[in-house]
Amino acid sequence: AHPVVTNSFVVSNANANEVTVAWKGATDAGAGICQVNVVDEDGLVLQASSAKNAPALKLASGVALTGTAQVFDCVGNGQSGDLSITNTFVAADKSSKTGKWSAAGAAYGAGAIKCVGKCTASLTVAGKNEVLVGAGAATVAVGNKTVATIADSKVAKLRIGATVDVGSKKVVRISGSNFVLIGLASVTSTLGTLKEIERAPAISDPSLSDEKQAKLAKLGFRAEDFSQEWTVLPMGGGTKLDDPSLDLCNGTYLSEKERVERRQVAATKVGSTFAFLSTEVVKYSSVAAATAAQKELVKVVAQCQNEKGYKDATGALIPYDFKTLRNIPSGVVSDGNRVFVHTVIDSGERARTLLGFYQFNGDTFTGLYVLNAEGFSDAQVDKWLKVAVTMANRLLGKSA
Repeated sequence: AHPVVTNSFVVSNANANEVTVAWKGATDAGAGICQVNVVDEDGLVLQASSAKNAPALKLASGVALTGTAQVFDCVGNGQSGDLSITNTFVAADKSSKTGKWSAAGAAYGAGAIKCVGKCTASLTVAGKNEVLVGAGAATVAVGNKTVATIADSKVAKLRIGATVDVGSKKVVRISGSNFVLIGLASVTSTLGTLKEIERAPAISDPSLSDEKQAKLAKLGFRAEDFSQEWTVLPMGGGTKLDDPSLDLCNGTYLSEKERVERRQVAATKVGSTFAFLSTEVVKYSSVAAATAAQKELVKVVAQCQNEKGYKDATGALIPYDFKTLRNIPSGVVSDGNRVFVHTVIDSGERARTLLGFYQFNGDTFTGLYVLNAEGFSDAQVDKWLKVAVTMANRLLGKSA
C-alpha cells in the first residue's frame, strides 16, 4: 500500500531564525516512512528527511516553503503533491514586558526569554498561533479574558503550551512566575491533490569506490540533491585531469598543470531545460596553486569584460555580455576567494547564458555551472546563488 498523507503539520521547534514543523500527516502502517523530499520546479531538493515518523521540515522564519512533496515508504511506494507552508514567528524577546526577564539560554535558541519572579509578556499576532514555552507554568489571555492555562513543567525544552486563535490582529498576554517563553508561532499549510508514485532504484556510480573520488564527491552535486528523475554522474573524463577545469573566455590558465585531483559531475534528465548543469571539484598541489588559479580567473574575466569577449583562432570575436550579479547572499566564500559570473556567451542561434560560481578554499576549488539557451530570471539567479551557498558550506566543511 502507499503511504497515507494528509495536511497535518505541528510546530516541533522554533527560534528567531527558523521554525521546524513535524509532518504528523505522513504515515505508513506497513513498512514505515523512509524518505520525504520537497523539490522545486527544476527538481532540486529544497528539504529532505529520512525520519521514520513525523518527518521534520525546517522553515526559515517568515519564509514560505513551496514545492512538490514526495513521501516514500521503505519499500518504494510513494505519494506526491504540491505543498506550501507559510510561517510567522514572533520571538518572546520582541514582546513588551513587565517583570524581570533575561535570555533563556542555549537550550532554547535565539529569542527565548526567562522570567524570574512574576512577569507578563505581550505580543501582537493574528490567526491561529501556538504559544511556545519551556519550563514553568503560565496563563494566556486575549483582551481581558484568560483563554488557556499552561501546566507546570520542570523540563528545559520547547513545548506547545497552548493554541490560540485570535482572528484579526490582537494582543496575546502570557503571565506567570519563573517560566520560559519562546514565542508565538503560526503555521499554515496547503497540500494539493496527491498522486501515487514509485521510488526509482538508486543509480550506481562505480567511481565512488575510489577513496579520493568519494571525498571529492561530498563537495559537489550529490544524487540526493535532486529528485529521482535526475541522474548525477561523472562526465566522460570527469574524474581525470585531461580536460581543462578553467576555460572561461578561452583564457590561459597556467594553474591547470597544478591540479592533482578532479571530479566533474553532470546532472541530467529527460526534458531538462538546462544545456548543462554541473559541478566540478579540483584539488591543487598546494594552497598557493589554488590561490594562483583564482587570481588567473579574476584577470581573465576582467579582460573578457573589457574586450566584451575573446578572439578565436580565426580572429573572430566570440562575444561575452556580462550581467551584474546583485544580492550575493552571505554564506558564499569571501570576495577574494571567489569569481561569480552571469554572462551571455556568443550571439544569435549560438547564444547561451552561463551562471558560473567559482569558489576556492585552501587547496580546493569547486565550480557550479548552470547553462541554458534562454537566459535566467532574477528568481532563478537567486536560486542558483542559494545553491552556491550550499557548495560553499560543503567546501568550508560546514554541514549541508
